Amino acid sequence: EVLLEADLKYTEALITAWLARDAETIRAVREGFDIYIWHAARMLGKAYEEITKEERTLIKPVVLGCGYGLGPFHLAEMLGVSVAEGKRLRTLFFESCPAVLEYQANIRHQLETTRTLITPFNRRRTFLGRMTEDLYRKGYAFLPQSTCADYLDRALVRIDLQMEGLAKTLLQIHDAIVLSAKPEAEARVIEIIARECAVPVIIYGEPLVIPVEVKKSEKSWGELVEVGVFNSFVKEDR
Repeated sequence: EVLLEADLKYTEALITAWLARDAETIRAVREGFDIYIWHAARMLGKAYEEITKEERTLIKPVVLGCGYGLGPFHLAEMLGVSVAEGKRLRTLFFESCPAVLEYQANIRHQLETTRTLITPFNRRRTFLGRMTEDLYRKGYAFLPQSTCADYLDRALVRIDLQMEGLAKTLLQIHDAIVLSAKPEAEARVIEIIARECAVPVIIYGEPLVIPVEVKKSEKSWGELVEVGVFNSFVKEDR
């Protein structure tokens, strides 16, 4: 049989941008720009085409970490840089993306007034305990992470209902699923995965479809090769 892995791409960064109603980032994503390269270009003051793979690799955890409220010390520790450099990168992110800072302020206000957050899929969580920075960070992370899990879970239910002996689900890992498919059914299974992962989540009236990368192997999970990226934005391969 053929092993297939379907992995949602840019998931939490995209969901955070939509939750923050970050019009500039949403517009860039819709125009097909890689969200991490786009942020790197703005933060480092360079043209999009000039950003290197190393710079994208550096900025990706900055985007995610700042979105989850990491301070300069923890950010520096995660990146393996000095605290001063962590502070500089954190400042650059929020200067170029103030909508995320406003989003976090709104989350803090909701926690302080109701202690309850509700995701775009209407999943509700009440946060107990003292109002500390740790509790606020849990709030920042809850909305994108829960939305990501529900986005994939809903797609997985729709996928399973259409397998009809074509494949079986082996594993789900947060934003990825692994299936075992019959070789003759590979193309059909990939078609179903792409279609069902294209059902959008609506966040503040803005539909979001998360791209999905499919890989396959006829040997083992450690030897997966890319089949393609589906539901991608226009300039994914620019």
